[in-house]
Amino acid sequence: MFQKCVILVCCSSSKPNLSNMKHFYALVFAVLLTCQLHSQLVVDNTQPAEQVIEDVFLANGIFVANVAHYGDPTFIGTFDGTNAGLGISNGIIMGSGDVTGAIGPNNQGSHSSSSTEYYNSIDADLMSILDNYSANDWSVVEFDFIATGDSLDFQFVFGSEEYLEFVYSAFNDGFGFFVSGPGISGPYTNGAMNIALVPGTTLPVSINNVNSTLNEAYYVDNGDGYTEPYASDGFYVQADGLTALMHASIGDLVVGEVYHIKLAVADASDTILDSWVFLAGDSFVQFCVEEQNFVEDVCMLSTLEADVEYTGTCGTIELQNYSDINIEYTNCYFEMGDGNVSDACTGMVSHTYDEPGTYQLKLVYEVGEFQAKFKVGEVIISSTLPVQPAVSYVNNILSANNWNQTDEIQWYFNGTDIEGAENTTYEATESGEYTLSYTNSCGTLVSEGFNVVSIAENFGTDVLIYPNPTDGLFTIKTPAGISCNISIYNSLGQIVYKSNSTSQILFDEILNAGTYMIEVKSANNAAHIFRQTLIVR
Repeated sequence: MFQKCVILVCCSSSKPNLSNMKHFYALVFAVLLTCQLHSQLVVDNTQPAEQVIEDVFLANGIFVANVAHYGDPTFIGTFDGTNAGLGISNGIIMGSGDVTGAIGPNNQGSHSSSSTEYYNSIDADLMSILDNYSANDWSVVEFDFIATGDSLDFQFVFGSEEYLEFVYSAFNDGFGFFVSGPGISGPYTNGAMNIALVPGTTLPVSINNVNSTLNEAYYVDNGDGYTEPYASDGFYVQADGLTALMHASIGDLVVGEVYHIKLAVADASDTILDSWVFLAGDSFVQFCVEEQNFVEDVCMLSTLEADVEYTGTCGTIELQNYSDINIEYTNCYFEMGDGNVSDACTGMVSHTYDEPGTYQLKLVYEVGEFQAKFKVGEVIISSTLPVQPAVSYVNNILSANNWNQTDEIQWYFNGTDIEGAENTTYEATESGEYTLSYTNSCGTLVSEGFNVVSIAENFGTDVLIYPNPTDGLFTIKTPAGISCNISIYNSLGQIVYKSNSTSQILFDEILNAGTYMIEVKSANNAAHIFRQTLIVR
């Protein structure tokens, strides 16, 4: 750990000496200090970036395509900020380092969590918002979307470890939201405009543009990471400083046209002291301005709620899509939440879940390569169909092989229930058809039959061994006309005699004195067995 501190100090040699000492002592201090293990910001960096964007960031009805992330995969994730003081309950987080480093409270003054350092991005847009300093440790998300309204808005908070020591320096960490497409003419790539701006200005939100002396109304100080209490004004994040909750907005979009957005954050000049941008969940929305008449051909509101009815019984639900969407789509289907999809364009459909649980149901519309997902709600399955019985038969014992330990069990013989036969096993006593049934709490029943043959009536009483005890001369009588296999075992379990009989066998002094086990099996159904101990004197 100490060597790592030295490396970090050397790498930051371009910063003032005070910075180097701060980095060094902060890291040593972090090693010696017992960290608080319970944080009120929860971060997950294990999900694919595409899934994070589509499932968490986008509101209902945003038609997107070509979602991509550039940078270390740990530089993007989801967060739960319910008690973190951000003003955002949940969403996605992007950072110039592993996003789990944002977890607070702010008990480190110079936190750097990047395990992989990315140097000198050639992205001209990133460099521009960083005052043309080098852009390092970048995290970039891009995707295309169809304008289903004439305006776009989403919410965000920016935080950084660069505050306040490096304000107005070359370490001007920042980020940008670059939108390009029909009717937009800006100074960035493909005529894009940056909509991550300080309210009422054309200044990009960054360390140098929002701080304690410039646009201070939008700055929140979160302490220096050295001085307790580490949580300032209830902010349970690692950043020394943050912005207030802000909006990124743009209007005058052409409804039905395709636009492109790039979300980017990076370190400026170096690769240490992380910065993060928190994007509110479900906040990427499109709408029409109030003056719009909301005529169907003019504005297709992305806030359209999917109208889906479903009922569920024992794991099977029936769904009907009554949604009205003002766009010519190429396909629509339900995502059932268990990895399966069902058509949603052709009336009533049904789907059966294999396991009880809570499933997230989505209605998906496609326009060519673009998809819009409407989050319909949760489907709660408390019971499912019983599994199909699988019956085995060994040594007169019928057994259920795949009972789920919750469904009720009943055995039947020739169609009549066997009183008390409600366990996973049952001993067959006569030939006939045995049936096993499972019934779950919904009253649904499934069954499996098994035909048992060649159990002779009174098989046991038809096998006689006499005399017993014996001096070596004895007779084994088997049921007339039934082929039986006879085995004799000594006290060590070794077979000393084996033969076949359809009536009786006479033995004349072939066994030594001792105790033996005589086993008689029906040859055409070896599961039917008669056993008796024989004593030879």
